[in-house]
Amino acid sequence: DVVVIGGGNVAIDTARSVRRFTDGKITMVSLESAEEMPAKPEEIADAKADNIKIICERNGIQNPLYVGDTQMDANACKEANVPICFVEYGFGEVKDPDYSIASIAELLDLV
Repeated sequence: DVVVIGGGNVAIDTARSVRRFTDGKITMVSLESAEEMPAKPEEIADAKADNIKIICERNGIQNPLYVGDTQMDANACKEANVPICFVEYGFGEVKDPDYSIASIAELLDLV
């Protein structure tokens, strides 16, 4: 297992590199929230996309649907080639989501 301390581009690059060479658990620790991390938004989205792909591959998920509420979620999904369902009751906004729901009950209609 590996712990990466930091929230900048180098920390994200380190975590992504370690992910490629191990099946162990990688934990990133940052003083900042995800929105305040000094890493470029593209770096964060790319790392998130890597995680989405890995989760799908390791668990044999054939038709994933990511439920999220930020543009960063949407960008990561686009990079991972996974559709996003934007939750309108969340904290953020998403431009041109694949799906959109106003309540959790609506999610059942999508799956």
